[in-house]
Amino acid sequence: MTTHAPSRARLDTTPLTGRIDRDDLRRFRREFTARFPVIVSPLLALGRIASGVLAAVAIPLGGLLLLAGLGGALLAREPEDRGDALGMSVFALPLFGAGVFLAWRLIRTRRRRSTIRAHYRLARFGRANGLSYAPGPLTDAHMGEAAARGMYVTRVMRPRTARPVEFGDHELDRGSQAAGITQYGGYAMVGLRRELPHIRVLSHRTRLRRAMTPTVDVARSQRLELEGDFDRHAALYCPEGYERDALYLFTPDVMAVLVDRVRGFDVEIRGDRLLLRSPADMVTLDPDRWHDVIDATAALMAKVDRWERWRDDRLASLEGVEESVLTGADPSLAVPAPGRARRRTRRSRGVAAAGRRLRNRPTAGLLLLIALAAAFLGTGFLITTLP
Repeated sequence: MTTHAPSRARLDTTPLTGRIDRDDLRRFRREFTARFPVIVSPLLALGRIASGVLAAVAIPLGGLLLLAGLGGALLAREPEDRGDALGMSVFALPLFGAGVFLAWRLIRTRRRRSTIRAHYRLARFGRANGLSYAPGPLTDAHMGEAAARGMYVTRVMRPRTARPVEFGDHELDRGSQAAGITQYGGYAMVGLRRELPHIRVLSHRTRLRRAMTPTVDVARSQRLELEGDFDRHAALYCPEGYERDALYLFTPDVMAVLVDRVRGFDVEIRGDRLLLRSPADMVTLDPDRWHDVIDATAALMAKVDRWERWRDDRLASLEGVEESVLTGADPSLAVPAPGRARRRTRRSRGVAAAGRRLRNRPTAGLLLLIALAAAFLGTGFLITTLP
């Protein structure tokens, strides 16, 4: 089967930046909010207001107490007074930190909570390029094994292609629940006909942000060292014992595509899903960003047909592994609608147990967070207990 992907040359980005007709915008608002009432829910507005108020109180109050405590500790002459001042600083620090976190989260989520104008542009862009659009937030249950606990997706777009493709942005409630995924980011997902080994290709451009995210990431011992220029741009990780399979899937021409056309994206094969991930949003109003996303997705989709011919020779029997665990009109390619969990018919055994999951390790960000928490608790204990 020939895989058709959205074409970079035919991508019409005019609706993303073009002039907006006010009458058309009013009609769109009525229709769109009737279909997706969650985008005008008062609960979302109340949550943002509450976060803003708490941040506005916590930052100055925590900062004032922190400075007062540090200043008092420097000026105090008696050890007891110095200890009291340091104790106030220690307990003011989490208050100040919580305020900064709330302010950062408010700013970051505000950028992602699209206005009606942004929804209008994205919906019109989707219509011009044959993509459906759902604003979200939606659960990620339809992403199968690529789903993560505490994650939901927003601004989901799907082109009308022979193979299921989806573009969207994700947000994590609990970053530590998802291996190697930043709290905010974007993804492109492609449905596969069969399960493949768990393989990740991590771009060096996203290395620092992944390392500082307090979560877990792939263990370095599973890195497959490759010759040529590829290792200067990205790192390929595969389960132990699957090195030869990884080389079958990621041939030199595929690696050249990753270097030339998938720069800055992390690539992951997990179960019957191919994902491109980025710490930056995928679905935006930036025409250049859309060209990069479509170009990278189309480049990998051109290689998918070969990947689906792979077989795991570690399995005693390959009978019946052709069918995906997804169900739908086309059982081999069905991906449920965004926000809906897939129905399992039976468990596919296309990959042996050893190849289904990469091993993970804590990131530097998680270790740093644990160390800071231990230092804070230890300091507070010493200050409050020692004479």
